[in-house]
Amino acid sequence: GMLTRLQSNKSLREIREIAKGVTKQMGPEVAELTAKVDEYARGLLTTGERATMFEELGMYYIGPIDGHSMQDLVDILTEIKNTEAVGPVLLHVMSEKGRGYSPAVAAADRMHGVVPFDVETGKQNKKEAATKAYTTYFAEGLIAEAAADERIVAIHAAMGGGTGLNLFQKRFPD
Repeated sequence: GMLTRLQSNKSLREIREIAKGVTKQMGPEVAELTAKVDEYARGLLTTGERATMFEELGMYYIGPIDGHSMQDLVDILTEIKNTEAVGPVLLHVMSEKGRGYSPAVAAADRMHGVVPFDVETGKQNKKEAATKAYTTYFAEGLIAEAAADERIVAIHAAMGGGTGLNLFQKRFPD
C-alpha cells in the first residue's frame, strides 16, 4: 500500500542514509538520538518490531506488501533497484499459496514448487527419482538421532511434508 511505497521511495531512503552519515560525525549522543527518532518514525510506517529486528541485522526492511498486486511488486522492486543501498534490503511479500487455483489451495502440503501437472485435477506428474529426496534423508537422519536421544524434538512450519518431518511425526506422534 501507500506506506510501503513510502518506505521504498528512493529519495527518502537516500536522504535517510545521508542523515545517518551526518549524525555519526556529530558524535555518539546525536547519532544515538537520531537513530531512536528514525526507529520511531519507521515504527509508524511498519510493524515496528519487524523493521527493528531486521535493521539490527543490518538490513533495510520494507513491508509487508501484497504479493498478489503485480503493479505494487514491480513499482517497489524498481524503487529498490534504482536506490543506492548501503546494505541488503529485505522485502516482505505476503501471498496466499494457490490463490485462484483450488487444487493448490486445497493441498496445504503440496504444490509449493511446481512440477508438471494436470491443470484440471491438479495431479502432479512427478517422475520416479533414482535416489531418495534430500528431505527424506534429512528426516531419516533426524529420526535415528531422536530414537537414540529422547531430548530431540522437531518443529516445522505448516507443511511437514515439504520438510520431510511428516515422517518424523509418524514415528514420534507426541
